[in-house]
Amino acid sequence: MVSIYRPDSKYTVYDQKAWRSDEWDPTTYGQQINFSESFFQQFASLFKKVPRIALNGHVSNKNSEYVNYVVQSKNCYMCFGGWYNENVCYSTIPMRTKDSCDVHFSFDCENCYEIAYCRKCFNVQYGYNNENCRDSYFIENCEGCDNCFGCDGLVNQSYCVYNEKIDPEAYKKIVEKYMTSLQDREEIVRKVQECMLRVPKKNLNISFSENCIGNHISHSKNCTQCYTAQNVSDSKFGDSLLYMENAYDVNQVGVETSWIYEIMTCSMQIHNCKFSLILRNNCANLLYCSDCNACTDCFGCIGLKNKQYCMLNTQYTQEEYESLVPQIIEHMEKNGERGEFFPSSLSPFGYNETVASEFYPLSKEEAIEKWFNRCDYEMPFPQVSKMITSHEIPDIKFVNDDILTRAIECEVTKKPFRIIKPELEFYRKHNIQIPHKHPDQRHKERMLLRNQKQLRDRKCAKCEINIKTTYSPEDSEIVYCEACYNRQIHW
Repeated sequence: MVSIYRPDSKYTVYDQKAWRSDEWDPTTYGQQINFSESFFQQFASLFKKVPRIALNGHVSNKNSEYVNYVVQSKNCYMCFGGWYNENVCYSTIPMRTKDSCDVHFSFDCENCYEIAYCRKCFNVQYGYNNENCRDSYFIENCEGCDNCFGCDGLVNQSYCVYNEKIDPEAYKKIVEKYMTSLQDREEIVRKVQECMLRVPKKNLNISFSENCIGNHISHSKNCTQCYTAQNVSDSKFGDSLLYMENAYDVNQVGVETSWIYEIMTCSMQIHNCKFSLILRNNCANLLYCSDCNACTDCFGCIGLKNKQYCMLNTQYTQEEYESLVPQIIEHMEKNGERGEFFPSSLSPFGYNETVASEFYPLSKEEAIEKWFNRCDYEMPFPQVSKMITSHEIPDIKFVNDDILTRAIECEVTKKPFRIIKPELEFYRKHNIQIPHKHPDQRHKERMLLRNQKQLRDRKCAKCEINIKTTYSPEDSEIVYCEACYNRQIHW
């Protein structure tokens, strides 16, 4: 099977069908509370025994075997996070997205390629932080634009190249030149990058929101230090948040969720839960739980489904449970555990295996110094019989189906990768050249486009007032406060 757990993992791992079946009962691993031992030690013992699910797919998915934390999706491949998608591959947290590839945290997009933080875009290639745009290439921070190429910060514009308006016929020739010549494409991309540096950036990407501070926030209210959030209200210290309210210290939280604290990864309809991770659907009043679904009033439980009044996977009556909870909280208070999230030593993954290393990269020595687990396991290098280099790949117009039987050598990492048939059809449809880089490398480069999720002090390059921004003072970008930025771009 394919799993998020490496082969040398010490955990018992079931495939998705077996884990969801009724052939095993998580309560058979239940433990009695031991007041002579710390709660975290008892939880760690249970954590190692209860079987894990190989991939966090969802029963609502169709023809989407190789995805993780994806729900209500169809014909998706190598996607991580997101819901209501169709025909999407190699993407992280796409939402209601269709017929697209290499997407990061974008909503309601269709026929798009290499985009991040986009909303309601159609046929956009290489886009970043755009809304209601279509038929465009290499655009950033644009709104309501169409037929734009290499543009940044435009509003309601058409037929622009490098932020200059041109004749539609001239625009068509530039796009055709980009599409047909690999040599010209490299020069065009260089010009695009130069143009982007000349255009002022808004200090924070916050739109249609009230009383919010953070970055990539839209349609939200009263959010403090939140990053990548949409339709969120009354929340603080959160990342990757969707359609939720009243949350504090949370990460990757889904729809119709409220009143949660210190939660990492939950799906839909989670209410009044604290200090927990991977809560799936319809959970309420959980404390220190993991991998639970449709559970209420549980404490320190793992992998339970449709349960109530359980502690450490042991079933109690309501009276017994309500009597034990204050006792275990008092016990945790004495051991200095109350109010603390699970220690990092409990993580089944090494720091370098997780997305934490994408946002805050640490060397092996730095990770060990911070008491983080470190994974030294390396996947065996794939052995392939038929491989071609990126230089041997012809123009997309001349690529035949034989490429599906071959591996391509990544021009950066030299790691081989393959093209799947729906992916090839997508490239043909949009006249996109076959990628020369491994999907992991493409994802890595896409993530480098983001600023760190950290607010910094800086002065507006126009009026010189003090501003908060995710751009470092050492960065070369020109950064304006919101007022100066709005005056600059609304032309």
